[in-house]
Amino acid sequence: MIWPVVLMRLQSRWGGPCVIPRWLLVLLVGFMRGSIQPAAAADTNAPVAISLTDQWENPARLQAPLDRVTILTVADRAGAEQIDAWVAALKAEFGTNLQFFAVADVSAVPGPLRGVVRRRFARQYTRPVGLDWQGAVAGQFAVKPKVANLFVLDQAGVQRHMIQGGVNGGALRELVDAVRRIGGVGQPARPRATPAQADVAR
Repeated sequence: MIWPVVLMRLQSRWGGPCVIPRWLLVLLVGFMRGSIQPAAAADTNAPVAISLTDQWENPARLQAPLDRVTILTVADRAGAEQIDAWVAALKAEFGTNLQFFAVADVSAVPGPLRGVVRRRFARQYTRPVGLDWQGAVAGQFAVKPKVANLFVLDQAGVQRHMIQGGVNGGALRELVDAVRRIGGVGQPARPRATPAQADVAR
């Protein structure tokens, strides 16, 4: 707790017992009340309702109903390094049968630096990324810091499965099985061979 440290410094500065001025006590109590508000619990049964802006300041919204099973990816700066491997593996498995919605947890970025961060995202990513400045998505989902968070949403927009961390064989199989179970999604259809290709195959 920071407050014992503050009181000790006040006592050391003023000497003797720590007598805090009334105005300072009011400020400290008010700040403590604001700083210990419990975080809202994630409601995994509620349909998704995300309304953000992306790196180009365009609307980035995800709301039920969804036309396909959707993978919601959420990560802070540290966790973002794990996202691309997940997306590549899932696209190879399901093709366009699965859709993705990316959210960057940038709630730790100070207000004066938001423009810099937004421009960095615009340079680095060609696909839209919803920028969550307020941590609103963490209030809807159990987001873990410093790792990739993947939430499988059914067509009703309800979370049905979750994976956190980097991609590996076991976790990938688990996620693939969950997507197939939730949405009845199979492997992407292979393109039909043309007559010339069929002749070569013979």
